[in-house]
Amino acid sequence: DLALSLIKAGGSFAAHGLRVDYQLSQLPADLPPKVVEAFTGASREALNNVVAHAGTDRASLTAMAPQNPGDGAVVVTIVDQGGGFDHLSVPAGRGLGDCIIGRMTEVGGAAAIDSVPGHGTRIELRWPR
Repeated sequence: DLALSLIKAGGSFAAHGLRVDYQLSQLPADLPPKVVEAFTGASREALNNVVAHAGTDRASLTAMAPQNPGDGAVVVTIVDQGGGFDHLSVPAGRGLGDCIIGRMTEVGGAAAIDSVPGHGTRIELRWPR
């Protein structure tokens, strides 16, 4: 179940002082296990980056899908109002490249990163249905 997996992933960061606000809506119960794993792993890495780099103790995690499977994608978004960064200058490596973008690409999905120094970060994970 995607909702439960995302809540568990976010909850694991409470020990690090991160409070995650959730908004979960209309998530399908029949997602392939590999897709649930990709969303969960990429979300966990995004939240890990909040703890390690953002300089804030709050993040939001939104997950939703249209009611009709033919209407679009499942989308998970992680947002923080921390320090932000220039994501185009981050060297290739495990964090953003492998653990977020790579995980979603492996299951036919995508990840978009939007961040500006001083203005927080928004990571959108998308998987077509």
